[in-house]
Amino acid sequence: MFKDRIDRLFDAIAPDVNVVVLTQTNAVRYLTGSHEGMAVLRRGSVLLLTHRMVELAVKQSGNPYRVVTRENAKDVNREAFEGAIKIGYLEGQTTIPAQKDLKKRCGRKPLVDIGKALHDLAAIKDAGEIKLLRKACKIASDTADRVPGMLKEGMTELELLREINYVMAELGAEGNTFGGIVGFGANTAHPHAVAEHRKLKKGQFVMVDYGASVGGYGSDITRTYCFGKASAKQKDTYAVCHETHLLSFEMTKDGKDGGEINKAVSELMVAKGYPEFCHSIGHGLGMIGGGFVNKPGAVNTIEPGIYIQGFGGVRIEDDILIKEGGKFDLLTKSPRDVLIEV
Repeated sequence: MFKDRIDRLFDAIAPDVNVVVLTQTNAVRYLTGSHEGMAVLRRGSVLLLTHRMVELAVKQSGNPYRVVTRENAKDVNREAFEGAIKIGYLEGQTTIPAQKDLKKRCGRKPLVDIGKALHDLAAIKDAGEIKLLRKACKIASDTADRVPGMLKEGMTELELLREINYVMAELGAEGNTFGGIVGFGANTAHPHAVAEHRKLKKGQFVMVDYGASVGGYGSDITRTYCFGKASAKQKDTYAVCHETHLLSFEMTKDGKDGGEINKAVSELMVAKGYPEFCHSIGHGLGMIGGGFVNKPGAVNTIEPGIYIQGFGGVRIEDDILIKEGGKFDLLTKSPRDVLIEV
């Protein structure tokens, strides 16, 4: 599996880039299976550079590795980058100081950004990846089914987030994919609301956005509820968001890309008297994320949201697997057709 991924990566980059070096944890894991170490890749081979503290973890990956010390660093770096013409790396995930250190390590060979090639490769999932994502999505969905039963007047956003994380762990998740978002009331107008000690009151929107991580692959789901009886405006806001959600599904089936879907969703929101859509309609899921890719084998989120400052917001997010012939599998199946009043 990892050999095939490495070969396909080298097929996609310039032929004079004959060495790739990766330090970003998910990229290293995706291409080598190791949770630790700097990966130095050549077509058909892997060498991991590490230090004593994580040597055991690197050794367990089964890849060749070298422990770098102050005494041997110069010799190890010479061995690792010997014969390199140009070196591929991830520019967007490497700080300026880290780039300088990398140039020093590799004898100041030219560095070439391979970010697009790696993201294109990772966007299309194999059967093993899809199996893990299906499990992660089921855990997220099953947890969402339990959220209404968690809501209690006076509880805080942080308390609800803790309950969600507990249930996901109970169902088999290794963790929350990205920490999680919980917002009550007016705080739901912030797409990336920060959970605080804000207390839940009757008549408020409740927005939860989280994901379950399984084998390094994370789901991502958002549901919005009303705690108590919803007002006419709350119901209408939810209904319009749901309408844009269905529109996004139909446009995905028609083969439209993320930009086209974004434009149509925003236009529909404005036509219904709501603010313009302020973020992307979705993104790719996997060990290495990325933008929305409407190609068979890709797994994306669909997540339209309406946000009204001082009032609140609604977001509905699901995960889908793109299939051949304009079809997709809905991976997150917790109800979202009508606003659930708790």
